[in-house]
Amino acid sequence: MQEENINQEEIIDLKIGLDDYTNKNGRKELIEISKNISKFQLEMVEKFKKNVLPSIMSFAKMVTEITSSYFMESFVESFRNFAYLIEQANENPNSIINHYIYLDKLDSFYWAWPYEVKADELKMLIEKVEDEKSFDKIMISFFSKERIDNMMEDIYSSLPRKHKILFRQIRDAVVNKQYALANNGIISIIDNLPIKLLKNPGNPHRKGILEPIIEFYVKEYEAWCFGFAFELKILSNNLNRLFENYRFDEKIELDTNKKVRRHINLHGVAYSNKKEDTIMLLNTLYAYLKNIEYINVFENTLIFEKKSRKFIIETRDSIIKNRINKKFSFERKK
Repeated sequence: MQEENINQEEIIDLKIGLDDYTNKNGRKELIEISKNISKFQLEMVEKFKKNVLPSIMSFAKMVTEITSSYFMESFVESFRNFAYLIEQANENPNSIINHYIYLDKLDSFYWAWPYEVKADELKMLIEKVEDEKSFDKIMISFFSKERIDNMMEDIYSSLPRKHKILFRQIRDAVVNKQYALANNGIISIIDNLPIKLLKNPGNPHRKGILEPIIEFYVKEYEAWCFGFAFELKILSNNLNRLFENYRFDEKIELDTNKKVRRHINLHGVAYSNKKEDTIMLLNTLYAYLKNIEYINVFENTLIFEKKSRKFIIETRDSIIKNRINKKFSFERKK
């Protein structure tokens, strides 16, 4: 895979989704906003735009009418430009604001990025629903028999050889609507795939396993990794829910419409026989395999730190950078 020959300003345009905004001063303003907007919580941006900005604009306009000063006119124009940028970003499915919305919504819906869905389709699907149950209902309709078959074929072609026998039986179970069998089989494959990342393959922990990988990419390759880093973060949230642990000596109550969990399912405590769980798990497996080249360059680099209860990278940054540069055939531009 080759790095595209694009510069930082073009990446920024991609993030905000305002390629047509070419005014020189506006472009400078756009670049500064795009550099800093990811620091804001999306909720705060929305509240500012809906509640605070109109009041400020109204006040600024009033003062301008009174003073007619160059400073106040510039002040009003700056806010007007900012409001325009935010509104345009909201309308663009590929903007960074909308990606944060996808991240938040798919986390609450317990989904990875849906199979072969583009950003404009995802934006439309998300805007139709308000909760996980209604989104699951749409996904059951959206994933037709043909789409599920195509997804399973793509999964099978990308799976490591050792998992292919099991997946053929999973596919039969899905066709025969034996969802409990299919779910446990899919979970076991998802559980096994990250093992090669660990320095201690016997470690049973999985929750949070992708987080240090995402952090490394964002820190060292921010411009290049923008697209797949969002998908990895969405996948990570999905895996974290799947890999939650539970105490078996206490009553287990799940707060989601989908009931599949590795810990309680593979230990035989409870099972899910729901179609939406099966589709979600197949989608999760596909999302992992789709991004596996970005994940597996971190092979044998992670340990689970008992004190912090988190995964950390215990390999020199230079070694990982060399792997990434070699794998994707580019040297990071300083």
